[in-house]
Amino acid sequence: MLKTFVLVIIAATIGGTGHVLLAKGMRPVGDLTDATSDRLAGMIARALSNPWLLLGCRGPT
Repeated sequence: MLKTFVLVIIAATIGGTGHVLLAKGMRPVGDLTDATSDRLAGMIARALSNPWLLLGCRGPT
């Protein structure tokens, strides 16, 4: 029972941290759904080069 509780707490912490990192990484990029086609490539390049976004997607190893 304790092992399950610890695993749930760890999973919730990792999941929450990932969401925060994704949000922090996407703030400077902007909303991709409102992007025009000529700005989309630059926004994607900025997103893929943002370390906060990459950490949020990858998570801990």
